[in-house]
Amino acid sequence: MGRDRFEFGRNWERFSHQIDAEVIRAAESSLREFTGLDDFRGMRVIDIGCGSGLFTLAFSRMGAAEVLAFDFDPDSVATTRKVVSSAPPTGAVTVQAGDVLDRAMMESLGQFDFVYSWGVLHHTGDLWTALENAADRVKPDGLLYIALYNDQGWKSRVWLRIKQLYNAWPKGIRELLVLPYFASSLPVYAWRKLTGRLRNRHARGMTLWTDARDWIGGLPFQVASAEQVDEYLGQKGFQRAKAVLTASHGCNEFLYRRKG
Repeated sequence: MGRDRFEFGRNWERFSHQIDAEVIRAAESSLREFTGLDDFRGMRVIDIGCGSGLFTLAFSRMGAAEVLAFDFDPDSVATTRKVVSSAPPTGAVTVQAGDVLDRAMMESLGQFDFVYSWGVLHHTGDLWTALENAADRVKPDGLLYIALYNDQGWKSRVWLRIKQLYNAWPKGIRELLVLPYFASSLPVYAWRKLTGRLRNRHARGMTLWTDARDWIGGLPFQVASAEQVDEYLGQKGFQRAKAVLTASHGCNEFLYRRKG
């Protein structure tokens, strides 16, 4: 990858070595908790930006009739194939290279009962085109589950500069930017764990260090407010079913239903 793009796939490949039965079960639980669905039985599901392949596997194990997973990063494609093959799914799974910004490719895939893209569309370099192409893959009365970086105004511009610095620096010293953020996250992590307010990072397919590197280095980087997302998808016939919003940096999570 060039210096204008973080090596997401390599970061996911490192994490994939920690995927075990407990991590897979946690991913499945996180899907049930957020969507309110017990399973995905009979559904056609697409995983846009499959990353480590953890959720590709989870959808299949939860009964999806078909799961199509793709990623722009060849390392993520290879990692997803490895993860799926190491813990065989229960339904049909296809893993391929693809770009959510490629309109013709996206249209060729047809429509799906459930479209999933967690923390991906804001890393494409064209968030709104990516969101449009993803939303158009949802069948009438289907569901769209996305997570997008929250717009913090000037703070988001500062984070963008930090990410640009990370990717411009030589690989040997990049971790100097990650370490302060990682260290500052530890007290919050410990407090949430002690008070029972910690949401299991494995459920999102991340460890604390994987997440820190992804956050500091993640380019391209774009943000959107919850109001912007609601307005945009509302114009396309979607109604918000659920959201978990953040007051700081990080992702807002959304579940939308496309009106039948």
